[in-house]
Amino acid sequence: MSRELSEENIEVIEDFISYNPPSPYLPNPSISDQENAINDWNRINEPDVPVTSYLQFGSDGYGMTSYGFYKSRSEKIYLVVAFINNISSYHNVTSEWYFIKRAWQ
Repeated sequence: MSRELSEENIEVIEDFISYNPPSPYLPNPSISDQENAINDWNRINEPDVPVTSYLQFGSDGYGMTSYGFYKSRSEKIYLVVAFINNISSYHNVTSEWYFIKRAWQ
């Protein structure tokens, strides 16, 4: 699900990335979110997707934790994890993450 971010939300994400190291441990969302993750990974890597785009591909069963890809102003793509609408961590996504490994095949 694509979300249009306000300038305030963009600043929150960009500041979080600037002032915090990425988590070395990738999250483990539900397997049922795998297809959405692969589709959104492929989509956010397309050149026509503008910077500061956010694509949410999943959440936990209670909807308190959400997972999404964010294309930063520097055009790097991160996986952002939010808990109750507050960023709890971000991750550098690699082809080794089993959720999107299929995307490179």
